[in-house]
Amino acid sequence: MYGSMSQLRCCFCQCQCLGREVLQLDDNYVNRIVGGHEAANGAVPHQVSLQLKGFGHYCGGSIIADRWILTAAHCVDGQTPGQLNVLVGTNSLKEGGQLHESDKFIKHNRYNRPQFHNDIALIRLKSKLQFSDTVKPIGYSEKTVGQGEPVTLTGWGRTSAGGPVPTKLQTIDLSSISNEECKRRSPGAGNVDIGHICTLTKTGEGLAMVTLVVR
Repeated sequence: MYGSMSQLRCCFCQCQCLGREVLQLDDNYVNRIVGGHEAANGAVPHQVSLQLKGFGHYCGGSIIADRWILTAAHCVDGQTPGQLNVLVGTNSLKEGGQLHESDKFIKHNRYNRPQFHNDIALIRLKSKLQFSDTVKPIGYSEKTVGQGEPVTLTGWGRTSAGGPVPTKLQTIDLSSISNEECKRRSPGAGNVDIGHICTLTKTGEGLAMVTLVVR
């Protein structure tokens, strides 16, 4: 599915988990992404889980090089590298994979200016990843994502605010829409800009805390 990716952008929705109790995981993970399904083992080798110490899964991200992770700026905003580890090489939040320490964050210098814009950041790992069938960098292109592009979202997103997080990685195939159409459909049209990607297949499908891949 991912071997022929032509474009990549990241689309991470706001994660509001600081100051809450220990993360509640849900073992009944079927269709925890609305309209989605469990990802096959090894199908998304670039996917990582950002793990906040004392809390657990916090945000998602993508491997782009052996020491670099691409994520959302809001996922590292207010954090320090010592607080955040990166889990790679597994679809499960409960078992498998390798946990790596981070040593540097780089946020977009205009993150949240204006609000919700430029929500992108890099995380540097203390040590290099060992690439394998389950740990690989994601494909990347600078081409603009157009209207009607097939896209795949992956992540451990909640289906309700404050609800449990599935223990197994979820995935859903969607289609991109233009920013103009997105603005027409969105009550927060002023928050949509060229740096955002909107998707719509049918009402009720989607996911928070995700990686968006344009295939």
